[in-house]
Amino acid sequence: MPYILLTIAVIAGIGGWLLWQRQHHKSRQLALMLLIMAGFCVVVSACSSQPAKPTTRTKTEVVQIGVSRRDSAKAESRRLDAEFEKIDSESASLDSVSSSSVAAASSSAAAASSERAAAASEQAAQAKAASSSRAAAARTAHSAPTNHGDMNTGNTGRIIGNANSKIYHVPGQAGYRMNSSNAVYFSSEAAAIAAGYRRSKR
Repeated sequence: MPYILLTIAVIAGIGGWLLWQRQHHKSRQLALMLLIMAGFCVVVSACSSQPAKPTTRTKTEVVQIGVSRRDSAKAESRRLDAEFEKIDSESASLDSVSSSSVAAASSSAAAASSERAAAASEQAAQAKAASSSRAAAARTAHSAPTNHGDMNTGNTGRIIGNANSKIYHVPGQAGYRMNSSNAVYFSSEAAAIAAGYRRSKR
């Protein structure tokens, strides 16, 4: 095919050149057409002469599996299914054990909390009873006949509180006469304040 196109191009080129030499208007138009045709044939022959790209073919091979191989594959699949079922059952049993452990821990925590609450209520009851007994003792001391002013707080050198007035006196303050039956002794000012007493202003 390329050789035929080249032959046509050569003939068209020669004919076009000869017609161009005649110096005639129509001859020159025809010569131009022949030269264009010659160039076209040359281009087409050059394109068709290039080698075609080799096509890649994929070879597919069909492998026949025997009956024994198929049976062994099915047996392996069944074995794997059984192992998966065993693993699932073990996981479920572990989950149940874990949930029971959590429930036991929560119940023991609840029991400990109830024990702490009972102990706290018992301590509150004891504190209330002690406070009531102190108040009763103070009322008894107040109602009992007393010897007015039989002691001076400035001579004791200790922190002394008056159970009636709830005022305490510290060493170094001005002496205050009071009944010894109303005297309450404290080891520190913090203890007196904790008992509900206030410091004397003089």
